[in-house]
Amino acid sequence: MVEVAPGWFPFRASILVYAVDTGESSGNRGVLRQLQDRFGGVYSEELGSLEIKDGLRRCIVKALSDAGTNRLLVAVGSSGMDLGNPSTYASTDYDMWIRGAREAVSNSPDYTVSLTLKYNGGIDDEDSFLNHVTRESGHRVRSAGKVGSCLLAALEGNESPLISEREFSCIVADSSSSRLAWEMCFEVCALAGIRGSINRLYSERRPMLSQMDASEDSTQVWINELLARMRKPIDEIRSSDLEEALKEITIQFSRLSTLTNSMRRDQVKAKALIRDFRRRLSGWNEKPFKALPTITAAELAEAEDQVAPFGDFIDRTEALTAQFDTVLDSVRTYLGIQQQKLSISEQSSSREQLVQLVSLQETLHKLEVLVVAFYMTEMARIFFETVSGSAALLTALFIPVALVASVFLSRLLSRKR
Repeated sequence: MVEVAPGWFPFRASILVYAVDTGESSGNRGVLRQLQDRFGGVYSEELGSLEIKDGLRRCIVKALSDAGTNRLLVAVGSSGMDLGNPSTYASTDYDMWIRGAREAVSNSPDYTVSLTLKYNGGIDDEDSFLNHVTRESGHRVRSAGKVGSCLLAALEGNESPLISEREFSCIVADSSSSRLAWEMCFEVCALAGIRGSINRLYSERRPMLSQMDASEDSTQVWINELLARMRKPIDEIRSSDLEEALKEITIQFSRLSTLTNSMRRDQVKAKALIRDFRRRLSGWNEKPFKALPTITAAELAEAEDQVAPFGDFIDRTEALTAQFDTVLDSVRTYLGIQQQKLSISEQSSSREQLVQLVSLQETLHKLEVLVVAFYMTEMARIFFETVSGSAALLTALFIPVALVASVFLSRLLSRKR
């Protein structure tokens, strides 16, 4: 839907992005009702907006929802004031509306954007823009660029992996300054919605990512201990120990497969969001300003860095899975040697040991079925990603087929043996 720009100039805008609960459809509209009860104003159900007037002061709150994400745009400004006078922008009378909107949102925002807008009549020239922004905000400029007739700068802020806030400053150099200022508000609001979704994906997986080092170390120690036991003389290895090891391998293998598939699903979502983010930024046709990085380059690089740990996690879990295959090969070798010894043994106790080994072999066959199904599913995922945009869904539907096929192959190979 094309947003209709009000006829007044917005001085400041605040954008709140937060998750919408499943089945919830009135969360944003409920916020607008709360603000209307507190500040008055005209509420429009059709436009999803609340417009508040107090003399020349203006405030509009727009509620937007898409793809499980709520966005609340709160813009304040004035009608009929001198945009070329710097004191016009200095008033704090508008802050109560922005604070009220933040207080009305019950959920903690996934992403928050503050946008300050000025008409270029308040600044002598573009060369003084960076100094002006730094002086007014107290923060250095991290990136800047020219978007049409607007000069936009992003300010330095929180540098942690979970970027939850961003602050922008914009000057508009055109006679139709109000329309351009509103266009910039709506553009930044759309970008904030995508970044909020990326932030939510990262925050949901952050505990798993932070525990990966410790989990990988403990699993590696366990694998090394098991391989050390397998290097003992054959006569010192007990079948009960191997059976226990096989059970543990099965548990660990299943856990790693679940974690890998879950992370891969979120990686697919993150890649789709990055594509939307890049497509939206490319539509700006941003031009460089001074020697600073463009906002397009800086924001895109930051978003890509945020989701890069998803791929690292998958690579590391797959490396651990490959090590489990090595352990399985060692167990398989031992079983083969033991079976050969039992076949030439004439001791009466050999029958009992043979039964144990056959039981262990059956357990190994079941695990091989799981391993074959896992690799068939991975190969199918790679194929689906090249031919379809719904690779995650097709891969999930292929899992039962992979299990049936692996059972059939196992039985066929057993007959040939």
